[in-house]
Amino acid sequence: MCTNPEEVLCDSNVNPYVAKAAEARELFNQLEEKVRLEPEVLMYIRSRPLESGQKGEDCSDLRNIDDYVQCAMIRTKYLKRYIYTPERSAVATKFFEQAQADLISYLTRRMELLPAMGAKQAVSMTQKMIAKIKATKLYLGQVDEQDHRFEFNAYQIGVIPSTQRTFWKRITGSTLRDYVYIEGYILFADSVPQALYQTMVHELGHVIDGTDFPSSDDGRNPFARDYECLRRSDSVDARRADIACYEEKLRLEESRNEPYRAKLYRRAIAEMRANPLALPVIPDLRAGEQSCQMDQLNEAFSDWLSAEVFAFSRGNRMMPKGGGETKNSIESRDSVFQMVAIRCNKTGGSTAAEMAEKRKDSHPLSSDRINKIIMASPMVRGAIGCFADSVYVPVRNLNQLPQANTIGMCGMWQYLPLDIGGQ
Repeated sequence: MCTNPEEVLCDSNVNPYVAKAAEARELFNQLEEKVRLEPEVLMYIRSRPLESGQKGEDCSDLRNIDDYVQCAMIRTKYLKRYIYTPERSAVATKFFEQAQADLISYLTRRMELLPAMGAKQAVSMTQKMIAKIKATKLYLGQVDEQDHRFEFNAYQIGVIPSTQRTFWKRITGSTLRDYVYIEGYILFADSVPQALYQTMVHELGHVIDGTDFPSSDDGRNPFARDYECLRRSDSVDARRADIACYEEKLRLEESRNEPYRAKLYRRAIAEMRANPLALPVIPDLRAGEQSCQMDQLNEAFSDWLSAEVFAFSRGNRMMPKGGGETKNSIESRDSVFQMVAIRCNKTGGSTAAEMAEKRKDSHPLSSDRINKIIMASPMVRGAIGCFADSVYVPVRNLNQLPQANTIGMCGMWQYLPLDIGGQ
C-alpha cells in the first residue's frame, strides 16, 4: 500500500468506497435521466424555438436565453425533488461551511509562518485569498435569474446538473461572485460523505489558484514555491500549456474561414500569454482531432491543497507514529479511503494514443493525482500507516522551503512538528 497507494486503494476488495462511489455515479445517471424526461420539462422545451439541428430533449437545445432560464427554473423543481433533496443539501452545506472554515484556518496559520523579512506582499495576498474564500457561495441547484442571465447561455454551460462533476465558476453579473457547484457529486453525501468534503476544499482551491493570483516567485504569492515544487519531476510534474499547438489550431481555423472558432482560439492564446494559468474558453474538438496540452498546475494545486487542509484540520488526530489506533485515527484513515475512491480511474486498457490524449488534460492522470499529490503528503500517508518515508523537519520559517523541498514533497506539513497543526 505504501509503495503504490493507487493500486491498492483503488481495489474495491480493499477499499469499499470505490464501489460506493461507482454506485453513486450510476444513481446520478438514472436520476438525471428521470429529470430530463419529466413531461413538464419536455413540454416546455418543445413549445419554444430550438437551436438549429437540436431535437428538443434538453434545456440547452433552446435557442433563446430567456427560454433557457425559464426551462432551468422548471427543471430545478424536479432536481430538488430527486437529487438536491433537503437531506443531501443539508450534508453538502455542512461540509461546505466546514471546508471554508478549515481552509481559512490553514491560510491563517500559513500567513503566521511567513518569514518576517519581505513578507508584506505575501501577507497581503493571503488576506485577499481569505476574503475570497469567505465570500464564495455554494450552488445547490437554485437558479438566480439575475446572475445566470449574465453567465450562462443555452449553447454552453447549463445551470443544472448535466455531468458527474464539480466545478468552480465565477458569476459575472452586476457584482463578481465565486460559486462552488457540486452537481452530481452531491450524491456522495449518501455513502461517501468525506469525499464530498474533500471535493469542496478542492473547488475552493480554484478560487485562490493561479488563475487570479500570480504564481511567480516574486514574494507576493504565499504558494509560489509550492507551485514550483508541483512542476518538478520528483513531484507530480504538472505540465505546461502548449501554446504553439493552439496557435497551429488558430491558423487552421483561419484557413477554413471559421471566424467564430478562430476568435475563440485567438482570445485563448492572448489569455494564456498574459497568464499561463488562465483557463480560457476553447472550441470543442472536431471529430478525430487531437487536443493540445492544457496547463495542469491549477488542478494539481487544488488536489495538493485539499490534502494539506485535510492534514492540517486533523493535526494530532491522525494515526500517531508507533502508537495504537484511536477513534480519531480510524476516522482519518476512513476519510483517506473515501478521498482516494473518487479519484480512481483505471486506465489499464487504454491504448498509447488514448493515454497520450489523457495526459493533455488539465487534470494529471488519476494515478498521479493519488500517488504523487494526495498520498505524497506525509500526514495523509501516516493516516494509512505509511511512516517510513515521512520526513518531518521541525522548522517554523518557510524560508527553509527550498531545502525541505529536496525530499520530493510539496507543502508545509513536512516542515513542521506534529504539534503545530489543527487540534
